[in-house]
Amino acid sequence: MAKILIAEDSPHFVRLVELILKRGGHSAKFAVDGEKALSEVRKEQPDVAILDVNMPGMNGLEVLDVLKADPATAGVPVIILTATSHALTKKEALESGAAAFLTKPFSPTALLSTINEITTKAS
Repeated sequence: MAKILIAEDSPHFVRLVELILKRGGHSAKFAVDGEKALSEVRKEQPDVAILDVNMPGMNGLEVLDVLKADPATAGVPVIILTATSHALTKKEALESGAAAFLTKPFSPTALLSTINEITTKAS
């Protein structure tokens, strides 16, 4: 079971992802914006952080940059899960150190298999 932090500002989407993760045997914590996501990652050291690109305050790509620049959080794998499917956004996320980039709408199976692949590599 992986401990996962999700940074997402849509309550409906948070509930959906929470159900998917629980069915996959994972535990989840949530943050509604980038600043809270940074705080939670530093405090909880999750196995995976899932970040939306479009959030109030710091966006997901800015959070990713801060996480990867900090030695205390650089090892936390990050999945970008967003409605932004622009090729430059994907390229920027992967070049900044994201472990994966998924777009909304997404397949629950794809999300769970991505998490499992990432957590297996980290073990």
